[in-house]
Amino acid sequence: MNYRVNYDDFDPEIFTAFLQESNELLDGIEIAVVALGENPDELARIFRAMHTLKGASKMLGIPAVAT
Repeated sequence: MNYRVNYDDFDPEIFTAFLQESNELLDGIEIAVVALGENPDELARIFRAMHTLKGASKMLGIPAVAT
């Protein structure tokens, strides 16, 4: 599979929103991983965030994250 992406093809506003959302999701994942030992329900939060990140990546055509 070719994981090369031409970022020049992205709308800068959409790509900026993607990066902001991705950072928020990754921050949430980090918090959930730390809390996972005390609260196993955090696993669902991690999966939801990863699913959202994967979907947004697929929508933008970023295969390295979307697959």
